[in-house]
Amino acid sequence: MAQNRAPAAYATWRQRVLATLTDAGLLLMVAVAVAIPVLAVPEPSVEIVIAVTTVVYLYWQFLNGSTGQSPGKSLVGLRVVSLRDDQPIGGWQGVARFGVAAVLAFFSCGLAALVDNLLPLRDGRRQTLHDKAVGSVVLAGQERRTLAELLRPVTRLMRPGR
Repeated sequence: MAQNRAPAAYATWRQRVLATLTDAGLLLMVAVAVAIPVLAVPEPSVEIVIAVTTVVYLYWQFLNGSTGQSPGKSLVGLRVVSLRDDQPIGGWQGVARFGVAAVLAFFSCGLAALVDNLLPLRDGRRQTLHDKAVGSVVLAGQERRTLAELLRPVTRLMRPGR
């Protein structure tokens, strides 16, 4: 069923890059937001900034699997789904998907990561190696969220009196 979809349904390489760059920009904003108060103390701990940023990024990968969308994918209108049934692959599969990409990058000094990220340009389903490893595809034309919608939970937490 899901295997017979039209090629246009798959996210293009440009859409995937845009979603990744969006995630990177949002993650940088989180890192800066954490770093400002941490680095203002007399003995700042860069390790805290790195740890919080890593946890946030892993959470985004969990969301990528459990809901099908990282913040960047939800802004661009992409969704990660299982090749089998068009459903999200599951939170831990989302983390595993990222893990495959990270291992490829680490153990090849980035060369395999380059191949991994360029593969959608030549693959019929526009999959990366990390997609193939967990049986996922990235679909385009999904519901988009605005930045205001993404930040709504954060702004609620920051309201006075909470």
